[in-house]
Amino acid sequence: MKIKVTTLAGWGLIATIIASENFFYLVVGDSTRVMGVISLNDLFVLLAILWIGLIMFMYRNQPNPIYHFKWIILFSLVLMMTSSLQSYLLYGQDLIMGIRPQRYWLVWAFMYFPISKLLFLKRFTYEEVQKTIFIIGTLELIIYISQYLLLGQIQYLNVSSNDVYSTTRLYINNIFLNLLLFINLDRLFNKKKVIKSTLYIIAILFVIIIVGKMRMTFISVSGAIIIGFIMWRKGGLLKLLTFLMLFPSLSIILNLEEIQAIFLTLKGESTVNTLNIREVGREFYFSILKQHPVLGGGYINTQWEPAAIASRVYDRIFWVDNGIFGFAYFYGLLGVAWVIALFRKIYIMAWKVKRNLNCYLFFIMPLYWIIAMPTELHWYYNSFLVVTLLICMLEVKYRESC
Repeated sequence: MKIKVTTLAGWGLIATIIASENFFYLVVGDSTRVMGVISLNDLFVLLAILWIGLIMFMYRNQPNPIYHFKWIILFSLVLMMTSSLQSYLLYGQDLIMGIRPQRYWLVWAFMYFPISKLLFLKRFTYEEVQKTIFIIGTLELIIYISQYLLLGQIQYLNVSSNDVYSTTRLYINNIFLNLLLFINLDRLFNKKKVIKSTLYIIAILFVIIIVGKMRMTFISVSGAIIIGFIMWRKGGLLKLLTFLMLFPSLSIILNLEEIQAIFLTLKGESTVNTLNIREVGREFYFSILKQHPVLGGGYINTQWEPAAIASRVYDRIFWVDNGIFGFAYFYGLLGVAWVIALFRKIYIMAWKVKRNLNCYLFFIMPLYWIIAMPTELHWYYNSFLVVTLLICMLEVKYRESC
């Protein structure tokens, strides 16, 4: 049977997104072995590499789009090499040990090229990508919310949890769901399917606040939403009604135990206070950057004992809890320059799209990443594929706005 290229493109994208979303936590991707040989995660990484190669080969004679983010994406390969080399020089860590943990970031990043080309050639459309995001995001909402409601009766998700508050916290990735949230916020601002979009936003905020109890994510997402409302042009009566609805909702949200914990943490009174250890972590990372400003401390593989000790992970200093500071520790000021270049490019294009098409998605969503940057960098650590999807979709809208 002959497989259509468009079918291969569509299903390849769907499979890769699901893999990047940890298979909805229904299986443990890094320990589940396929035929006892390869982990499920690595199998899908190999399939993604194969997918990238096949798409670029099959369409090699077709016109190429202007790859606006080409050099930024390619430079991620440079960062991978320099960070691995730095770890080798500082701790004697094998180069492969530095490269291997970065494979997900690199593969998800390099998917930019086939996705961008497929969208340019209209082998699948912007609307089809959005529909895919809606379908996968809806499945995630159903799975995560139902698991939370069924806790104590049945647990089918392979996910870490703890009882940090009076209810259980599930450690689930939310960056893809936040993409869905901001797509719906943009639809709300453009008065499209207002009720449906509002329900999606509420459901995703429920996952952030109640299911995942993600304090910094809630602050950053809320901050981006508020800025979006301030920027919202031609909202008219809908904008007024939305504000009126927000006041009683805000009162309920502010009294939630999880939100009260945020205020207590900021005052230094919370029993769940991670600010102190983060402060220690930042001071440590700054000290390393003073010694190695350009390349930083290199990429740490905790399986190499000298590197793990040097990074102070045994002192409970984790780079994932220190946002851009942890990233700078890995990649030095070279990596920070890369982040600045990425966001600068996004906003140069997003501003034109917002102005000409009244599309807020690409302007507001990166705001939540920027607000959260001092303490979390989930768009890098958890799933760079969301960034890839966003910039590919941005390119489509940018072409329309020109």
